[in-house]
Amino acid sequence: MRFLSAKAGPFYVWQVPVLLAVLVGAGLAAFYYAPERSTTPVGGLAEGEQLVPVQRGTLTDAVATSGTVVFPMREEASFTVAGEVGEVLVSVGSVVREGDVLARLNAATMASLERDVAKAEVDLRDAQEALADALGLPDASEISAASDAVTLSRRALENAQADLELTMKNTARDEQDARDAIQDAMDAVEDELDVVDEYAEEYADTFVQWLGVPGSSVNTAQDPAGVLSGWQLDLDALFDDRQVLNHDLSWMDPPDDDLSTLWDELVVFSWKTLYVGRLAGTCPDGPPYEGRCAEHEMEEAWTALEDARAVVEEKRATVDDARAALENTQAKTARDTLAAEQAVEKAENALAADEEAAADLTIETESLDVALLQSEITVAEHALAEAREDVRNAVLTAPVSGIVEDVSMEAGDRLGEQGQQAPSVTILDPSVVEVDGSVDEIDVLAVSVGMPVAVSLSALEGQTLTGEIVEIGAASSGQTGVVTFPVTVRLDVPAGLTLRDGLSAVSEIVLAQYAGELLIPTSSVSGSIIAPVVRVSVDGVVEERQVMLGPSDDFWVVVIDGLSEGEQVVMPEPASATQGGGGAFGAVFGGGARRIRGGGGG
Repeated sequence: MRFLSAKAGPFYVWQVPVLLAVLVGAGLAAFYYAPERSTTPVGGLAEGEQLVPVQRGTLTDAVATSGTVVFPMREEASFTVAGEVGEVLVSVGSVVREGDVLARLNAATMASLERDVAKAEVDLRDAQEALADALGLPDASEISAASDAVTLSRRALENAQADLELTMKNTARDEQDARDAIQDAMDAVEDELDVVDEYAEEYADTFVQWLGVPGSSVNTAQDPAGVLSGWQLDLDALFDDRQVLNHDLSWMDPPDDDLSTLWDELVVFSWKTLYVGRLAGTCPDGPPYEGRCAEHEMEEAWTALEDARAVVEEKRATVDDARAALENTQAKTARDTLAAEQAVEKAENALAADEEAAADLTIETESLDVALLQSEITVAEHALAEAREDVRNAVLTAPVSGIVEDVSMEAGDRLGEQGQQAPSVTILDPSVVEVDGSVDEIDVLAVSVGMPVAVSLSALEGQTLTGEIVEIGAASSGQTGVVTFPVTVRLDVPAGLTLRDGLSAVSEIVLAQYAGELLIPTSSVSGSIIAPVVRVSVDGVVEERQVMLGPSDDFWVVVIDGLSEGEQVVMPEPASATQGGGGAFGAVFGGGARRIRGGGGG
């Protein structure tokens, strides 16, 4: 029982209904009388009594168990071969790591073991040669050469396949580059054709500007002389005898357009009368100074058009070159791919031939003699493996990291003698630390694996370690007949802290906490369990008051009703409290003494 506990003798069957009746009656009486308060004055404080304020706090319900620190993880290392110990390299307390050398057998034993290895190797070789002679098999050098040939052929095939893959990748890239070059050249031709169209339009516009002819009537494939000849037009005759309008000649009647001519007479008239600079139809020596020449401007437009057409032809030649380059690339791709494929085929044939040659060196037979020789090889191989293992085992190494706890061997000890216990080195693993203990049967159901535990060590005063329950064992009873359950706590040891096996420890398992409750000392309670009473000091006068109580530990009890925070209750002197002087109720609470439940420490 975690809140109220009292030791009682054995129960008899006839006592059970009587006890139940008493408990039910007590509960009804507590319910009926608890809300009422008795304020009967009983005088002042007696000698040795003191006032304790009613205060709020936390009541902790915990199970404490005493035990000792143990290191459960241990490993024993011992020699597995016969011989004499040559040297022991560790002693009790030595810190070792996994694989460290602990001891060695002496030189004579090592020489004997190595001789056994050499003999086993000779026996295995003899057995293999006997089998080879019986089968007429090739010697080891022939088999090795055939195996090497297969390896080289396989590697050559892998290289040829890699070359083929790389060739196909590179040729595909080259072909794509050639196609991209063709497309780029064709795009350039299209761009230059657009330029030609622009210059052709400008060329036609020159005739429109000078003669007023429709632009569609200009054959842009002909030079200016050809165009004018086709129209039977003389530029000099057209632009001679001009009269420029000025302050002396302010008006001239414009001519009517002659529909029999292609040009527009009004446009020509405008040039001749309105353009103030010098004007010429043709100009073999160049355009006039500060003037314009119709033939010169037409020739310039024609030259620009011809230059653009020449660029187009150059771009078209680039397209032809790119197409020729693609054809060359495709031809090279075909040649390179064929060569790589032939190399792969050749490597495959070579590998097949080498594998067949290696396979021919193996001859299967079911002869009983051969089977016997093969079994002798198996026995020899096993003997050689054991001999080599014995050599390795002649050096004793640490199976785990830890601290040497015991050394039961020394140099000169003989191993493997009849009736002798094998000497060993015991290594303790300090990384796993546990505390054993036990809890009694009234608390075990509230305890479970995984619960956190606070552990105090006598050797670490003022320091508390943490851990958790890792095992709850089966029930056991001692000479007193008290049933307890063993509990194992795994400690979390802080870095830098080294513990020792056997240290005394107390583990506290918190089962419940009641925070913010009104608390008074259990020794201040008198009366009975059914009607508990406390003595309260009111204005200097001590009076008795009935209260309703809740959970308790060995010193404090929770007040549910009857007292308020800050009131003062009378607590007897410690001597009488520890002697059970607090009345019947105080005796039940144990007079405020601290108990460790489940103690015993394994």
